[in-house]
Amino acid sequence: MKHDLCYDKAIYDGDCYDTAEEYVLPYSWKCVQGESICLNHENSKCASAICACDSEVVKCWSRFEKPKIHPKCVKMHSNRYRCRHPLLHFSS
Repeated sequence: MKHDLCYDKAIYDGDCYDTAEEYVLPYSWKCVQGESICLNHENSKCASAICACDSEVVKCWSRFEKPKIHPKCVKMHSNRYRCRHPLLHFSS
């Protein structure tokens, strides 16, 4: 949610034109001592903004243990998929 709000703020502040731009615009970053660092994006305020948003969400995720269970998605009909978590799936 906070990540979505960060992306919304980039549009509201005029750094990005629209949501589509945020999801296709490339940006540069590097990892320094286990931390993501956004590189200089002086020609693109949008690239700077989304890199900062993504960097913050990565910091948040890093506080949690990597999941041990990876739910599988199975194809149901044509283009529909259903994802099942093995611990949360109940059958009657």
